[in-house]
Amino acid sequence: MKKKIKYLIKVCLDKKIKTKWFKITNVLLVILIVGIINLNSIVKSFGGDFDKTNTIYVSGDEVSYNTFKSYLESYMKSADSTKYKIKYTNDVDKVTTDLKKKSKDILVTITNDKNNISSEVTSYESVDALTYQLIESSLSSSKMIIYLNSSSLTNEEKTSLLSPIKIERVYLSDTIDKYSATRETLGAIIVPIFIVPFFMLIIMLIQFIGADINEEKTTRGMEIIISSVPPKAHFFSKIIGSTLFVLLQGGLFILYFGIGLIVKRGLGGSYSAGTTETLNNVLEVIKSYGVLDNIVPAILVIVLLFLVSFVAYSLLAGILASMTTSIEDYQQLQAPLMIICVTGYYLAIMASMLEGSVFIKIASYIPFISAMLAPILYLLGQATIFDLLISLGTLIIVVYLLFEYGLRVYKIGILNYSSKDLWKKVFKSIKEK
Repeated sequence: MKKKIKYLIKVCLDKKIKTKWFKITNVLLVILIVGIINLNSIVKSFGGDFDKTNTIYVSGDEVSYNTFKSYLESYMKSADSTKYKIKYTNDVDKVTTDLKKKSKDILVTITNDKNNISSEVTSYESVDALTYQLIESSLSSSKMIIYLNSSSLTNEEKTSLLSPIKIERVYLSDTIDKYSATRETLGAIIVPIFIVPFFMLIIMLIQFIGADINEEKTTRGMEIIISSVPPKAHFFSKIIGSTLFVLLQGGLFILYFGIGLIVKRGLGGSYSAGTTETLNNVLEVIKSYGVLDNIVPAILVIVLLFLVSFVAYSLLAGILASMTTSIEDYQQLQAPLMIICVTGYYLAIMASMLEGSVFIKIASYIPFISAMLAPILYLLGQATIFDLLISLGTLIIVVYLLFEYGLRVYKIGILNYSSKDLWKKVFKSIKEK
């Protein structure tokens, strides 16, 4: 029986891997992923100005220029904007002439006439909203400084007036700490990295199993297969084969992403200071929760949670597929699986907003969505390894029940080509041993 299962698994994998669409799809995927990661270099190589640094020319007296430059550089650094460099000019006509040649540079003219301060922003075309907002804020701040410098206030009074007000945050709730503001950012980073790929692979797994079983039923090949191997062996082969294929595809995704990063590094690409600072803040938050103290056992539990979830989804998808007579029927029957996946996905997104909620913690124990929710809660400091083990334990129990009772349904369903009284047959088969 083991030899037959291995043979069926090999056939199942060969049907998916040794096909033109699999090779073409993965070639397109590696090109797409590497291309997205290195988009700026690609655009630049074709003569684009995606990564080009333009110039903001400033005309005015020395005080106005230095004040405006100081504020603009500070605001641009805070906004992680590196599109422009700031340069002084005393030849406004020449800069204006250059701008008429469809230049993306900007000219800022500051006029200080007896404390009547005005400004003018000149460009060939519209300036993006962020850059214009930074220029506007810098001009407003500079105007106040220039007025203060011409006033009769002492230096101490000027310093006191310009210094930002000191704000001390006091939280009365025991569940809020200094890292609370960063949790939303943490969730926004974790979900795309871990949950989105898992969500996509689950959808892929559900589709593959349904298509595979219905293809054999539609072509009547199922009758030939079942006459040679028991339904249990066939059931095992579909579950293991499809799960291995999806895990292989997931591994290829990670490989393509790694290739993209290597290419980016080879082309001299780097990450912005803002991105690095955000990642450092997120890492600091994770450390504050004590997550890294037990990271090794936690990773092992999370990996097992992912793997067992794949098995659970494949079991349920196989059972549902055996009850249908065509791929169209299966698409209607798989709607509950899709709803479960989407529910887990959105709960994972909202996990940081539902901090301390009993609902979100209980939801992390629910099979089929626990793999998307429990790891997020753990990294957010809202769950412990014990909670992860509870999620894993309940999922293993569900997998056992699905196999124990689902196999009975599978035996009846795979050779059934009529939807008449199907649910009666299903419930009857569950009761029988």
